[in-house]
Amino acid sequence: MDRHKLLAVDIALLGITVVTVGGVALAYHNPAKLVLSVWSCGGNYHGLAEFVRHFEQRHNCRVHYTAAPVEYLLERAVFTSDQPDILVGRSGPGWLALGKVGKIERGPTFFAADPYVILVAPGNPCNIRDLADLGRPGLRVVISRHAMRPKGKCAAHLMEAASQKFHPGLVERWENNAGELGEFKCGRELTDPIISGQADAAIAYLSVAMYPGARGKVETVAVDPRYIKAMTACKATVGQCICILRGSRNPDLASSFHDELVGEYGRHVLEQHGYLHITSPAVEPYKFLLRGVQVPARMPAWQVHLADRLAASGVHREALRRYLTAIHGFGPGAHDAYCRYRVGELLADQGQPARAVAQWRLLLRQFPRPSPQEYSNRAFDLVEVGPEVTSAPEKYWVSLAKQRLAQAAASGVAETGDALPAWVPTARMALPVVTEGDPGKNGTREF
Repeated sequence: MDRHKLLAVDIALLGITVVTVGGVALAYHNPAKLVLSVWSCGGNYHGLAEFVRHFEQRHNCRVHYTAAPVEYLLERAVFTSDQPDILVGRSGPGWLALGKVGKIERGPTFFAADPYVILVAPGNPCNIRDLADLGRPGLRVVISRHAMRPKGKCAAHLMEAASQKFHPGLVERWENNAGELGEFKCGRELTDPIISGQADAAIAYLSVAMYPGARGKVETVAVDPRYIKAMTACKATVGQCICILRGSRNPDLASSFHDELVGEYGRHVLEQHGYLHITSPAVEPYKFLLRGVQVPARMPAWQVHLADRLAASGVHREALRRYLTAIHGFGPGAHDAYCRYRVGELLADQGQPARAVAQWRLLLRQFPRPSPQEYSNRAFDLVEVGPEVTSAPEKYWVSLAKQRLAQAAASGVAETGDALPAWVPTARMALPVVTEGDPGKNGTREF
């Protein structure tokens, strides 16, 4: 075959390749295909991504799917024109804010629960059957106080409710059992020490046991719903919601997505990822969690408000305790930098300038924090009721702390190693093993 014929064959083959690739690309990116935009909470990602893939195939459409913290997504949808057709995520005040600004076309509709369970090793070698077993001497538990709002205390509040109503002293025994394992920053990491054999149990969402890397390597023990019903400080689980936003470009397709996620097909997919679907008999004991959007009280703001009032009245010790409670009991929050600055001020006013310097240096090390922050969601302000407290940004308190540190340096004040006096109850943030018994009669335990 001469050179000219070879060239012609090469050109023909190249042409066929270009047409084939172009055809595939056109088929996938066909502008005639209907497009749906879906945003969801990051915790829903594994189950919803699979649902989206099947939905695209069944409806010959494209779904632009984004997963991120749902409070951040809700804030964007409430305050900007950048919004999806569908929003999916755990229940919370942001959904009410969406309705308040008239952006919801349909919903929010509850479709699943993701309750707390006890994670154990395969075969449940420690024979754990109930929350009460987590206080058993010698059991190794792992905790994550920073994983869920407020400051990851939901699991602690669950154990506190179990202590107060059913098993006195359980929460102290549970914390003691954390021992040297310490704490994990993310609830998804709680499976790791159980898989590696370093821990016997942990409290986590049911879906955590079905994440890649954990599926089949841990087992779950159900948490009796009576413990969750006993909670008043917060709930151990919230319902999963879906809503269609007003102005959807493809409302019929959005309705199909909604109906299929809430219906039997949604159950078929989501149950494989740990969710108790609204159509499943397994969700019946938890249906009380799927009856309305929860709007938590603004407890951090109330703590700050009370601390301000106490400080103004000269009750400095109790004011200090309240500022520290706002930081360590309910943080991370929008008021943390202000509270840290005020702790320094009160210590300085009490004639303890070295300890005040320590607080202001700590403020500079921790703030300002990177944005966006989940707790600073402006959508909450549309629906939550609470006291008026300072709204100055973190950088403002940082600047004031720098000024006070410069004044202290000019006066020759040095930082002390003990940042807080011994009489501040929440000063000991690195707590030793809790050996204290139950509160006195009619007493309450505070976190």
